[in-house]
Amino acid sequence: MYKPLKNIPGILAGLLIAQNTYAALFSTSFDNFNDPYLNVVDFYSEVRPLTSVITDGILRYEDTDNTGSLSLNSSSSLFGDIQISNAALTTNSDGSLHVIGVIDFLTHGSSASFFGDMSITASWDEFNNVTTFDFDTLAFDGSNHSGFLMTDGLFTGDLLEFHASSSLLAIIDNPFPVYSPVPVPAAIWLFGSGFLSLIGLAIKKKS
Repeated sequence: MYKPLKNIPGILAGLLIAQNTYAALFSTSFDNFNDPYLNVVDFYSEVRPLTSVITDGILRYEDTDNTGSLSLNSSSSLFGDIQISNAALTTNSDGSLHVIGVIDFLTHGSSASFFGDMSITASWDEFNNVTTFDFDTLAFDGSNHSGFLMTDGLFTGDLLEFHASSSLLAIIDNPFPVYSPVPVPAAIWLFGSGFLSLIGLAIKKKS
């Protein structure tokens, strides 16, 4: 009569593995709620050409090895159809993502290699139980703009800016590396020193 109970540890282990597998690989599509855009700008100029609308895209991130991929499609009257397919993502120490890949200017019949960094910030709407992720390119060193630097092709030396967002229901444990300008070790140090100070005050007060 106790034989079925012997299977419970195995069932629980299977559920745990399944949960961890789901959390390890996370993907999200960009919605059009916040007018996602893609833009090509001059490295030094303050002038921004016509913004391109991101028609669709997806970001996939694997938190077991801190890698992923970025794909998106965009269209505008100035640049025509633009496509990025499976640009490689790796994680920086501040939680931002380093991106390297190729952008295809389909209307122009040309392509360009690019690299740069992007951030992911998350906000949770407690009332509606919705988590919104915002994806933005980070400022490129020495430039007036954020973006990915194109290293060859028709737009060599220009930056590729983009912003997109994705809203998801009830994300409890999000495996994306959330961008933090303050390095994690520094944050831990500040928290630890403050905690030790409180302990010291408590001991002093007790004595």
